[in-house]
Amino acid sequence: GITATTLKAFGRCEATADNSAGAAGDINVTVKTGIFLWANSASGDLITKAEIGSDCYIVDDQTVAKTNGSSTRSRAGKVVMVDTSGVYVQIGPQF
Repeated sequence: GITATTLKAFGRCEATADNSAGAAGDINVTVKTGIFLWANSASGDLITKAEIGSDCYIVDDQTVAKTNGSSTRSRAGKVVMVDTSGVYVQIGPQF
């Protein structure tokens, strides 16, 4: 993931894929839906237990944030749990 407003989070990619030299759609990856652990953002975008049940937003390929970054980030999914390991997010087209 990256900071962008046009992304649709359908799940977590199950393998490393690099299409930086190709066009959109040149490669395929396996994606799983479910609840996954992501790194928490920092400062004003740090997700706390108060955000459980709320949407969170894509910062990069491993981090989610509390806000949409002044409308610059796409929705990642719903916050399910927050602990010292990071943020557990429910991701999939149905969420």
